[in-house]
Amino acid sequence: MMKPSRLHPLALVLMIGGSLIKYSPVFIFGFWRDFAHGTLNQEDVLSTAALLAIVAGLIALASLVRYWRFRYTLGTSGITIESGLWRKQSTHIPYANIQTLQRQQWFFLQPFGLERLSIETAGKADKKAEATLAAVPTRVAVAIEAHRHPDQPVTPTAADAPDHTYTADAHALNLYALTSLGVIPIITGLLWLVNKADDLAPKAWVASVEATLAHLALALTLGLAVLVLVLGMGLSYLNLWQKYYRFTLTATGETLTTTRGLLARNTVSVRTQRIQAVRAKASILRQWCHLTTVQGLTASRAADDESDDDLVLMPVVTTAKVLATMQPFIAWLPATMPPLTRPVATTRWRFARNAAMGYAIVAGLALVASWLWWPPGRLWVTGGAGLLLVLGTAQGAYAARQTGVAVLDTNRIVAQSGHWFAQETFFIRRATVQTVSRAQSLWMAPLGLTHLTLNLRKGNGNEAVTLKYLNAATVTAVMTWFQPHDSH
Repeated sequence: MMKPSRLHPLALVLMIGGSLIKYSPVFIFGFWRDFAHGTLNQEDVLSTAALLAIVAGLIALASLVRYWRFRYTLGTSGITIESGLWRKQSTHIPYANIQTLQRQQWFFLQPFGLERLSIETAGKADKKAEATLAAVPTRVAVAIEAHRHPDQPVTPTAADAPDHTYTADAHALNLYALTSLGVIPIITGLLWLVNKADDLAPKAWVASVEATLAHLALALTLGLAVLVLVLGMGLSYLNLWQKYYRFTLTATGETLTTTRGLLARNTVSVRTQRIQAVRAKASILRQWCHLTTVQGLTASRAADDESDDDLVLMPVVTTAKVLATMQPFIAWLPATMPPLTRPVATTRWRFARNAAMGYAIVAGLALVASWLWWPPGRLWVTGGAGLLLVLGTAQGAYAARQTGVAVLDTNRIVAQSGHWFAQETFFIRRATVQTVSRAQSLWMAPLGLTHLTLNLRKGNGNEAVTLKYLNAATVTAVMTWFQPHDSH
């Protein structure tokens, strides 16, 4: 039997740091209480600091116990993890059940030849990996891969070079980062901090800043607003640029491997048959730039792109070259984009109506609230309500133009949808579709219109690809396509 191994001592540092970050709201709230009074009392600050120091010590002690009790064993059939704080827990993961193996090597781990491993399978109900090895030698991942893919050599030679390799173009990556909508939450966060300064900082400081701003010229005030915008865009750009720095996708046999990152090199490997579907996604801004992101839907949280829990196969590629670039890596993808059957033009107004109705409810509630509790702001709220209705109508019209479906053959289908001003095109194999359903309201039946939904396994849940207001005959053809076929 293999001898259990310990984590590297640096893992203890990472475990303590991760726990402190997890409980950071406790520390922020502790000092916030002292600052919120407007004046700083030295005794209160010292007592709060002493209490939080005790909490930090307990957190560090708990991390030390977890580190000391943690063991891992690489067996012949799987990896066994022994862990626990108060209660010892043993987890055995067969190599054959591993969906994805994610390797993350922060810059401070590189000199020691260490990395963080996350092991995930399909049988999960939460967002955590089945096993996480905080700091282990890189040879551990090599050994796991050797057990997962015994048909591939452990140490590749020149003859065993990857079958295909793709490296993200630097110019395209710059466009990708510049067209990211990730700037919106960053700017929102900056504005929230500015808005909360009155609560977080001492009253004397706030009064001094307000007195200074009161004497500033309008141009300088606008300049500060522009500075916040530029700062938000800069942070968003740098975040995405370092995230996908030197992005590389390789195909070796039936295994796809992605490598990316500047501050932390992330490596994820997955078998092509584990991919539930391939999604080509582009926001309206990136559509104007003819750029597309390609993701692989897997039954695990293999990686994340902005807010999505999907494996990024190509962060950015020219839209016209998506299939030509991806087909060498995933052979079942079509060579060209097929013509899609879309909702007829006379039904597209229904998309705009439905989207506008949702915004109309929000706008109506805001108008009622302004008339009851904020009379001076009625004009502003009325204008905002009108803009919401225009936005909803435009959003629905956009979704109508993006919706479509095409059955390629007995095993493949293409489905396209649009929502929140983003186009998503799914390339799906029949074997990975969990269920197909259709819905038809009483007033849709006479018009021959039907909603279609294809359910796929994604991450720890379900990916529902819903196409609305399709012709009933088109939906029937898809339902027939999904039925079991005679193999003879």
